[in-house]
Amino acid sequence: MTSDTIEEAVIGSMLISPDAIVAVFEAGITASHFYRLRHQHIFRAVESLADRGVAVDLVTVTDRLVESDLLADAGGH
Repeated sequence: MTSDTIEEAVIGSMLISPDAIVAVFEAGITASHFYRLRHQHIFRAVESLADRGVAVDLVTVTDRLVESDLLADAGGH
């Protein structure tokens, strides 16, 4: 597995499972653990939503990235 694949797996799991979000945060993983800047942006968007108690999914994360003007930097749609 490449680091990209691992990072994508972590983020993907967070997008489909609230339990994964809790597990990742409990493991102490932060945006700085991600090598790719686009993955850091997505992680921070997930973190922001989760901190506010907003459901985390593809739509809400995309909306958060748009609000932050980071969608293009995160890889676009």
